[in-house]
Amino acid sequence: GDPVLLDFGSARESLGLSEQSMTSIVSRGYAPIEQHNTGDELQGSWTDIYSLGATLYRCVAGVPPSDAIDRSSSISLASRDTYVSALEFGEGQYSEGLLQAIDYAMQFKLQDRPQSITDWQLIFGDEQPDSSLNETIQPDTEASDMLSAALQAADSGDVSAISNLGFMYVKGIGIEKNEEHGVKWYRKAAELGHLTSQFNLGVMYAKGRGVEQNYAESLKWYKMAAEQGDLTAQATLGTMYAKGIGCEKDNESALHWYQEAASRGDVSAQYNLGKLYANGIGADLDESEAFRWYQKAAEQNHPNAQLNLAYMYGKGQGIERDDAKSFEWYKNVAEQGHPNAQFNLGVIYAKGRGTDKDPELSKQWYEKAAEQGNENAERALKNL
Repeated sequence: GDPVLLDFGSARESLGLSEQSMTSIVSRGYAPIEQHNTGDELQGSWTDIYSLGATLYRCVAGVPPSDAIDRSSSISLASRDTYVSALEFGEGQYSEGLLQAIDYAMQFKLQDRPQSITDWQLIFGDEQPDSSLNETIQPDTEASDMLSAALQAADSGDVSAISNLGFMYVKGIGIEKNEEHGVKWYRKAAELGHLTSQFNLGVMYAKGRGVEQNYAESLKWYKMAAEQGDLTAQATLGTMYAKGIGCEKDNESALHWYQEAASRGDVSAQYNLGKLYANGIGADLDESEAFRWYQKAAEQNHPNAQLNLAYMYGKGQGIERDDAKSFEWYKNVAEQGHPNAQFNLGVIYAKGRGTDKDPELSKQWYEKAAEQGNENAERALKNL
């Protein structure tokens, strides 16, 4: 049938300005993580670009990209993004410039995506000639034109172009990869107050890419981005202060930045804020407040928050004891493959707490946990 393209920007604006209650419906794989969070303050052109990138991805790969919620859970649980790049699907069938542009649009973190169509256009190029047609052509004319355009815009003082040059060098887009040059351009833009470049400098210093690893310098740039309202920088800053990375450990500052990010929907910050309140770190011990933030993170599919929520329901910590809800949350996390949840689910079925007693199901969950090396489950199986 005829293809239909949605006006992502108009849809988002309508939802944001409507005074009536509306239900926001998103399609799996086509909505970035910020569209799953409450409020629209994190949404912008980068949100629409993600959705358009996902549409192009579907055309290239034949399947939608990994859903943002699934990507979030995998990153949180295993520090691994489930996204399979368009370059892997379309190499040799589509121009490299197109595939790189799709992958740029599909970056999980909003600050890693193009911030405008103008930014995105820098990555697109006309179809690259097959190098096998004339291997002696040097340099690549299209790459040179792309770089020249970016340099010209940067020379005119366009801070976004300066930042884009940094990205192009770091990623090797349209030019030979050179992280040291990338850092140089990021720094120019960052010193002019460009938020994304400030964040990216924080990343480069933290990882020692293009510069010598320096956590204090990383913290400095993350803080600049955080003070401009960058959500991920705020959450990252909370962790650095909590663990004393690049600074002396500062629990009060950790609490502050986790609160900033958590209140805006960052799932990791919500979980970490719950931990601070649960342990009385940086604030008075407050189980009710810990429960509240664990619940917010759990509802965004943070597995460890879900596990803690199950425990608190089972023990009546921060909330009235509710064995049925404890069972529901343990089951949810166990089905995601968490061995501690699997063991606890085995205990619940063995005792019939919050659900009917079922020795066979109890054994099955003990076995699943034991297969992952859970010693409590191994002992429970020996005692059956």
